Amino acid sequence: MANTNVNENTTSKRKDLSFVRNAHKKDADYFVVPDGHWATGYEHGITAFADLLNTLRCNKMNGVDNLHIPLRQIIQQVTHLASDIKGLEARTSAASQFIYLMREALEFMATQAKFEPWLARRLADAQQQALISQRHEAEEKAAFVARMKAAKAAKAAKRELAEA
Repeated sequence: MANTNVNENTTSKRKDLSFVRNAHKKDADYFVVPDGHWATGYEHGITAFADLLNTLRCNKMNGVDNLHIPLRQIIQQVTHLASDIKGLEARTSAASQFIYLMREALEFMATQAKFEPWLARRLADAQQQALISQRHEAEEKAAFVARMKAAKAAKAAKRELAEA
């Protein structure tokens, strides 16, 4: 049920998530679940999670970045739905299953993948970016202070001319 969009400039295909409606719009729903008994929600949670993984893989293999996937909004909505006190509807159980599978996927990665070098590179990149940002902010602040001092000196010079 996922849409496949063809970018006019390339032959790459971008796969979109079947359980997200109107992403990045005011009426967005980031975890669409058909109404039903709470037990049917588990199946939908599994298929939604499988759709997320397949979409990420398909886009990566087709050279399409996954930045269009509203992952933060999906996680926020799923977390909100899973914390529903009533918990007797399909959306709640689907969200709970989705979160359970996210945890299992992370546990799988933790035990099966060699993630340490990847995380070390990410940490080094973040540290480098922090240094660049701090340096840029310090330069901006110094330039602002210099402008303020120049303006203050110009105002004092103007006042002295007016008094003379």
